[in-house]
Amino acid sequence: MIRIVVALAFLLVAPMMAVAGMFDDIREGDKYAQNGRLEEAIDRYTWAIMDAGSLEKGNLTPQVLSTLHRRRGWVYAQKGVYRMALEDLNEALRLNPRDSLALGYRSRVLEKMGLHDQAWSDIREKRRILGRLEGDRSSRQVLTP
Repeated sequence: MIRIVVALAFLLVAPMMAVAGMFDDIREGDKYAQNGRLEEAIDRYTWAIMDAGSLEKGNLTPQVLSTLHRRRGWVYAQKGVYRMALEDLNEALRLNPRDSLALGYRSRVLEKMGLHDQAWSDIREKRRILGRLEGDRSSRQVLTP
C-alpha cells in the first residue's frame, strides 16, 4: 500500500518539478543572455525546452514552447550562428505563426544570411499581424524586433 501511495505521489509531483525546473532555466537563460553570456543562455534555454518536452503535451501551450525557441534562436543569432538561429525561429513560428517577435528576429537572421526577399516577407507579415493587434497604427516600430 505504501508503495502505491509513493508511486502516486511521484506521479503527481514530477510534472510540477519539471515545470518549476523549466521556469528556473528560463530565468537563468534570460539573465545570462542579458549579461552577454550567450553559451550559458543557450544551455539554459535548451534545458527548458527539454523540460517542456518531458511534460505531457496538454500541460504546455504552444506559445510557451514558441517563446523558448524564439529566445534561444535570438541568442544563436547574437552569436552569429545563423543556421541554428533560423532552425529555432522556424520552430517558434511553426508553434505560433502569429509570434511577431519571432518574425522580426527571423527577418534579421535572413538579412544576415543574404536572403533579402524572405526577410522582407517576414517584415510584411509582422506588419500585418501588428496592424491587426494594434488597430493598424504606424509601423515605425515594426522594423525593430
